Amino acid sequence: MHSEKDTAAWIAAYEQVRRSNDSAALGRMWAPDGTLHHPDLSRPIPGSQLPAYNDDILRRLPDITWELLRWASRDDIVYLEWTCRATISGTPLVWSGVDRMVIHDGLITEEVVYYDTVPLWITRDPLMRRAARVDADLLGPEHG
Repeated sequence: MHSEKDTAAWIAAYEQVRRSNDSAALGRMWAPDGTLHHPDLSRPIPGSQLPAYNDDILRRLPDITWELLRWASRDDIVYLEWTCRATISGTPLVWSGVDRMVIHDGLITEEVVYYDTVPLWITRDPLMRRAARVDADLLGPEHG
């Protein structure tokens, strides 16, 4: 990106596309040979497969919503902090994460998605539920 104003305009456009759930429009924001690294995928996929991937998500989670919480950028890298909401197996679920994107000429050339996938897995397999490794209540009085 060239300036903070350019970055803010690009992010506003991206946010609008994500909220619209328009897979074709999302695909147009990607370089066809860009790469998506996503914890839900068995392997990275090229930008050209983004519309099909987004369509698959919408079939599985028709009520999914994506909300941008905040963003930061430096040079050609953009970080987006977001929250998603959807009903999974009859259970309303909320999860949050961060995307790191590389943007060239207004197109995403790489995206790495980071979020805790365990809450989603638990909705598919309750045996995935586990206790916390550390009981925060045993750490002593809160400071703050």
